[in-house]
Amino acid sequence: MDYQPVLDGISRLNFAEPIYSRKKYIVIHHSLTEDDQTINWKAIKRFHTSWRIGGDIVTEVEAQKAKAKGIIVEAPWVDIGYNFGIENIKNITTLEVGRSLSIPGAHTEGFNTNGIGVCAIGNFQKTKPPKDIFYLTALTCMYLRKVWYDKLGINLQVIGHRESFVLLNKPIKKDCPGSAWDMQLFRYLVWGRKDINELYPT
Repeated sequence: MDYQPVLDGISRLNFAEPIYSRKKYIVIHHSLTEDDQTINWKAIKRFHTSWRIGGDIVTEVEAQKAKAKGIIVEAPWVDIGYNFGIENIKNITTLEVGRSLSIPGAHTEGFNTNGIGVCAIGNFQKTKPPKDIFYLTALTCMYLRKVWYDKLGINLQVIGHRESFVLLNKPIKKDCPGSAWDMQLFRYLVWGRKDINELYPT
C-alpha cells in the first residue's frame, strides 16, 4: 500500500493555524462509483472543479446560458471536496491528497469546518469494502487522530457521513459510506480493539 509520504506530510502541518484546532471529526464517505482500477480520484476532482448542471459537467458558456434561463447551475469548487481519498490503482491501494486542511472542506453539511473528509473509492451500498481499502482508511484515521492528539490534545471522533445527520438532528438522507460499511466495526479497527485479520479472515 502506498501511503507513507502522505502521512508524513500531515505531521508537518502548521498546527498554530486556528483552523486545525477547530477539527473535531473525521467523516468517512464512499464515492458511490465502482472502482475500475483507474484513477477515479482524478475524475471526482474534475467533477467538483467543473461547472455542473443536474450532475453533468458543462462548459462555462453552457452554464451561463442555463443560468440566464433560470436553471440551477453549480459553479466549480476551488478543489475536490474531500481532504483524502483511498483507492486501488493498478492493484496498489493508495492514499490520495485532496483539498488542503487549511481551508474548509466541501463534503458534509455542518462538518466542513470542523471535520476532515475521507473518501473511499467504491460503491459499498451492497458490497463489503475490500480489505485493503477498509484497512488503509482505518490507518489514515488512526494517524490523523494520533497527530491531532499529540499536537493539539484533540480526540477526533470518527463518523460515517450518514451519522452526521443524526448529530445535526436531521432526517438521514444518505447511507454513505454505504450500507455494507459497518461503522462500528470500522471504529473498533481505528481504536485498536479489532485486528484487520479478524474482520477479514483468510
